[in-house]
Amino acid sequence: MKIITVISSILFAIGLLVSTTVVADTSLNILNQTGVEKIINAGNLRTITFSGSNLNLNYFDGRSDTVILTSIRKMYFNQLTALKKTSQSLTSILIYPNPVVETLYLKNLPDGIHTVAIWNITGRKVMNVTLSSESCSIDVSTLASGFYFLRINSQTLRFSKK
Repeated sequence: MKIITVISSILFAIGLLVSTTVVADTSLNILNQTGVEKIINAGNLRTITFSGSNLNLNYFDGRSDTVILTSIRKMYFNQLTALKKTSQSLTSILIYPNPVVETLYLKNLPDGIHTVAIWNITGRKVMNVTLSSESCSIDVSTLASGFYFLRINSQTLRFSKK
């Protein structure tokens, strides 16, 4: 986890220096025996589990899919990475209070709609929230006490929950 944080920090610093942002999106690709490939946005997955001869995919929005394991020829994660030029100066997004009890506030959000993802210390995505620059708070009261990572735009921030 330390290496990923260092790499993210370096990439973020490079983005500040040359006015570019690293954009990454991970997908789960499942190729079946007939050659048809199903591409799933991994950011939407809450859990991936195996039950008997099935692969169970559970999504944050409550949906679920089941894939029979014998129908899978190949399954892999794919991360698409691109550099995107930014026209505006990058301002650091701030979160407070830290540690938080119930409501986490975000400051310096650029105008527009933003997707915020929160992961626990084991790397499991525990929350996915859509925010606008007008509503800059997240209810984290349902999270267990511990350390978390919050990802918004090209920034990863750390916070703890009491």
